Amino acid sequence: MKSKIVRLKAGQHSYVFCPVWVKLDEDVTELQNVALVDQDTGKVIPCQVEQIPEAKETKLWWMIDSLTQGQEKSYELVKNKQVPAIGKVDLNQGDDRIEIKIGAEFFTNYYFGPKYPKPFLHPLIGPYGKSVTRDYPIIPDIAGETTDHPHHRSVWTGWGEVNGEDFWCNEPEGGVIQRPIRHKQFLTCSGGMVFGHIISINEWIGSTGEKIVEERREVRIYNLPSSIRVVDWETNLRSLGEKVLLGDTKEGGFLSIRVATTMDGDKGGRIENSYGAVSEAETWGKRAHWCDYSGPVDDKIVGIAIFDNPENFRYPTYWHVRDYGLFAANPLGLSHFEKDKSY
Repeated sequence: MKSKIVRLKAGQHSYVFCPVWVKLDEDVTELQNVALVDQDTGKVIPCQVEQIPEAKETKLWWMIDSLTQGQEKSYELVKNKQVPAIGKVDLNQGDDRIEIKIGAEFFTNYYFGPKYPKPFLHPLIGPYGKSVTRDYPIIPDIAGETTDHPHHRSVWTGWGEVNGEDFWCNEPEGGVIQRPIRHKQFLTCSGGMVFGHIISINEWIGSTGEKIVEERREVRIYNLPSSIRVVDWETNLRSLGEKVLLGDTKEGGFLSIRVATTMDGDKGGRIENSYGAVSEAETWGKRAHWCDYSGPVDDKIVGIAIFDNPENFRYPTYWHVRDYGLFAANPLGLSHFEKDKSY
């Protein structure tokens, strides 16, 4: 492989701890042991190569610590350069979960085993070493923690009306999971210098055993300092029958979070969206580019935000966000949010 120059320009915005990528013509086999060298400082920048077979693309990823408005940077792509010994994102797959560490620090587990009603992340460790999501029902009987809505499993995807089936409230009934979102297989489960990467196939199985929807879920966990964590969560649904109707309901979220009990809006927490609206009263059922939920955990203020992707349906999305700790991106429940039954 010949050396290449990669140029990056900030444009009208400034960036901090931002993952970036560029497409390359080379096959992944030609890009083993590559690194980027900052042409201004000579610093060697760790990078990560991703092969995307279905798109016949190769991407080179790296992380920029900071780039100010209008700033330009140039990098040289070289082979066999000694890369600084920094931590990476490690994924350790077990029988029913993947343990995820960033720079040797535990961050979260991705649960996927058949005893769970749906795959989910738990816990979500924040900047001071404590989870920013509720432990119940994964860990029951924690003093002071709420126990309502047991289907709220930390970080998850679910929908309340799929061809009349409820994949939102799908906790076991009489010890049996009636409508599971069942993990089928992993297409990717790998760590790296820039991100850890999970691509899974899940099947949404109705109460009669019919497979209604196939979900392709892609999760990236980025290699950042412990003061900040960034996760990309992408869900794509494909019909396994003639048609699938996702119903107009507030009971659903394509990305859903249940925050730690001490962060609840009715216990001293704060909900705020991209328009500056605060509290459940101002943000529930409203559209916004992002929504943030913050509050105390062990007497330290922490927060978690969801940013809607501009390519998503009905961007900016509506938010099903409650003072009791629920926090979900819901673009379909318009009859509830807009109070218009014509939807």
